[in-house]
Amino acid sequence: LRLALAGALPAALLCYGELRLASLSRAPLDPPVRVALIQADISHYDRRAARDGTWEVTRHIVDDHVALSRQALAEGPVDWLVWPETVYPLTFGAPRSADGAAFDLELGELVAQERVPLLFGSYDVDGATEFNAAFFLGLDGGPRDRPHLVYDVYRKARLFPFTERLPFWLDFGWARRALPWAGHWKA
Repeated sequence: LRLALAGALPAALLCYGELRLASLSRAPLDPPVRVALIQADISHYDRRAARDGTWEVTRHIVDDHVALSRQALAEGPVDWLVWPETVYPLTFGAPRSADGAAFDLELGELVAQERVPLLFGSYDVDGATEFNAAFFLGLDGGPRDRPHLVYDVYRKARLFPFTERLPFWLDFGWARRALPWAGHWKA
């Protein structure tokens, strides 16, 4: 009996899988979505910012990702551009400086010129609270020479402990000194 039960489960899963694959093969196919995943080989933002300055590092990050995006767009049709989590080391949509506002405009110009939406990681703020977030930047109609840019944000709900946040019972000065990379984001 145990042997029969042990064999029945894989057999049932196999049958279900075959039926599901057959039903999918008969379903009408939507056109594929072509996504360009852009990842520049940039790391250690904090060390580079300490050495070169925050503006210079941000300039390098944005320039590299824009250049790689334009290269991907030149190589073939692309429906979406996707940049990594926290690639944009500023608070998008709520700039804290004139330089930050200029960088925000550059991302908008990329989307407007190429007419391709961009999904990227950045930071969102609400007062003094900062969130690790994903931003969607796209177009909502408008003439070709003056497109209307729109954006939406998703704040990360489940933060990684000891990297994106410290548990409340450990969030003290000595722990922050021992774990300097730990973020201060809120869920």
